[in-house]
Amino acid sequence: MTKNADVPKLVFTCDYDERAECEAELKRWFEAAVARFPSGLEVPLAFRDPVRLAQDLESEQAQGRCCIGEVGLVVVPRVTRAYMEASLIQLHREGYFGRLAEIGGHW
Repeated sequence: MTKNADVPKLVFTCDYDERAECEAELKRWFEAAVARFPSGLEVPLAFRDPVRLAQDLESEQAQGRCCIGEVGLVVVPRVTRAYMEASLIQLHREGYFGRLAEIGGHW
């Protein structure tokens, strides 16, 4: 179980205004985000919706590759601020970031 004090905050590494949000939803992906923990640790996040993820996989296959593998990849129904924030909270509650720490060896 995680403590509320450990909850990360969604932070954008670009100007994320109304226009940027609209563009992210239209493009169906957004990669200029991090989960920032109270300790200062930042974990990069890449958001995709299912349609874009399928398109990206098809593109990879057309280039002779068989997969997409990206640390911090989060698939959401739509790429909106609300879904990105909700997914961050859900993943934190489910221990996702702790599992990343185990893989990486430390936070």
